[in-house]
Amino acid sequence: MLFDLYVAAPGWLQRLDPRTKLALLVSGAVLLLTVEGALPLAALLAALHLGLRASRVPWARIGWVVSQLRFVLLVILLLFPWIAGVPGRILVEVGPLAVTDASLLAAMETGLRLWGMSLLVTSLLFTTAQPELVRGLVALGLPYEWGLTLTTALRYIPSLARQIEQIQEAQRARGWDAARGDVLKRLSALSPVFVALTIHVFRTVDTLTMAMTARGVGNPGPRTVRRPLRMQTRDWAALVIALLITVLWLVV
Repeated sequence: MLFDLYVAAPGWLQRLDPRTKLALLVSGAVLLLTVEGALPLAALLAALHLGLRASRVPWARIGWVVSQLRFVLLVILLLFPWIAGVPGRILVEVGPLAVTDASLLAAMETGLRLWGMSLLVTSLLFTTAQPELVRGLVALGLPYEWGLTLTTALRYIPSLARQIEQIQEAQRARGWDAARGDVLKRLSALSPVFVALTIHVFRTVDTLTMAMTARGVGNPGPRTVRRPLRMQTRDWAALVIALLITVLWLVV
């Protein structure tokens, strides 16, 4: 889950063009950053949860976002009211520090805003496959070489993680144990893993270079794709609705 969050389901968000979802991400970020008050922020957060669930994203994936933020949210709720310095009715006072009702409300708003922004960004990853996301960025003007680099990195990060696990399992089968001794001895014990991983990386780079050369990567001229991105009616409808909501909120 750390490297590929995409949920392959026939949800309404999965069917949208990646460029549309990037525009929805910007619109949602504007709303989350400009809305004031805990209740409106909570309403936006609830709407975001319901939208993801309607797109068939499991509750377990949505809850994973909260589990990754739980420590930060706890720190915000416990410490932010003491240092916010927002004037209001004093609830608790310890020396020069005091917690007011306004500072407590500000801490709640900060936590909800952080929660919403994190869920908003991960919602793009939940509902967009990595190649489609990169294709959308390239269609919006990202240089092709950058898009290729990003795609390759996203593809081989989980591969390297699995390779590290396999190397460690093979070394354990030979009696390898990196948890013994002091810090220097533990670092020295990791050398078999580093050596094997370095050899694997060089072999992978060599194979990848030959494969890209055989496909003409780096040659001058425009690149073509097998399935070009095309905006559908649902994409234009989503863009118009998002634009209207954002403009009405900023104006009113």
